[in-house]
Amino acid sequence: MRGPLAATLIGCDPLKRENVTNIRGYMVKGKFSDIAGGGNRLIAGDELLGKLGARVGSTINVAG
Repeated sequence: MRGPLAATLIGCDPLKRENVTNIRGYMVKGKFSDIAGGGNRLIAGDELLGKLGARVGSTINVAG
């Protein structure tokens, strides 16, 4: 298990954000609008996933 890693989490309304960003063009799995359905979902880039030792579909624990 890896040690703690600091990252910034930013919340947004994904349905509104899709109108002002091109993030969906960078996503390799899933849809940006999928996070609007609720639940514990997040979007993470390849670099952060690599530092966490995670991959798409992994469970990532967040503490604040």
